[in-house]
Amino acid sequence: MKSFPAAAFASAYRAYLAERFPPALNGLAIFLLYSCTLTAAQRMLGLGHASWPAYLCGYLWVLGVFYHLRVLDDLKDRNDDVKAYPGRVLSRGLVTYTQLAWTGLIAVLAETAIASAFGPKILALHLGTLAYSLLMYKEFFVRDWLKAHLFLYGVSHMLILAFVDFTILQMASPSGGLVRIPGFFLFAFLGFSMTFSLEVSRKIRVAAVERPEVDTYSKVIGIGPSLFLVLAFQAAVMILAWFLRAHLGLPLWFHGAALGTWLFVASVYAAWGRRLTEPHSRKLDKVASLFYLQFYLCLLGILLWRK
Repeated sequence: MKSFPAAAFASAYRAYLAERFPPALNGLAIFLLYSCTLTAAQRMLGLGHASWPAYLCGYLWVLGVFYHLRVLDDLKDRNDDVKAYPGRVLSRGLVTYTQLAWTGLIAVLAETAIASAFGPKILALHLGTLAYSLLMYKEFFVRDWLKAHLFLYGVSHMLILAFVDFTILQMASPSGGLVRIPGFFLFAFLGFSMTFSLEVSRKIRVAAVERPEVDTYSKVIGIGPSLFLVLAFQAAVMILAWFLRAHLGLPLWFHGAALGTWLFVASVYAAWGRRLTEPHSRKLDKVASLFYLQFYLCLLGILLWRK
């Protein structure tokens, strides 16, 4: 029996999401990032919790931004991905790139509507974030140069996470002027460092599986330095959290717990890094995400308890 076009697309689109933007995993990770950032802003400003409609709208805005970034990235890397990953849903044409672009446009329109509901300040920040994401899509019009400088490429692309975090922080006080307290900038770059660590961890490969079409940190700077870079960004998270301790009322045990998790990640990386195998290389991002989960779960618990 033939399936209807809409049903066929829905099935293929679910397969695309499972492959490139797993709803449960991304939903949880974005929930933790958003909830911690918003609650931290409320704590720093001495405000109460946002209403449930405002909280939900803010979460949907962040979810939409991350989704449209995923779409733009897949559209941008179309030619390389078709060669490097012929088995992917997009490469096989089960979901066409035109169909994917339409889903990204719908996400952007929804984000813009949500930002407009928050008021002019959040709308302006949203439009700035959107404009930056489009510059990322165009590789800032210096694609070849950026490709030759992978670390700067990563910084230029991951910087949008600082913009996203800063917008969430402003959602705690959506009316009035831009809040410019030091804690907001520190927290925005905490989120940038955290997500950058995960980005590096998922771009580390053993030599046998490196692909010429795919840029990885291990290919450019080596496996050992790449593992060190992941740990360095997570160490930066702990340093920024230490400077934020008074702003957020963080107890010493929180910093100790973060350090303990970081030491665990470092010990695993040290053990695997001596002779990294392909199975272990596929788990590096999962090991790094333990720090992400522990840090944000504990932080959210403290912020809600102190409220």
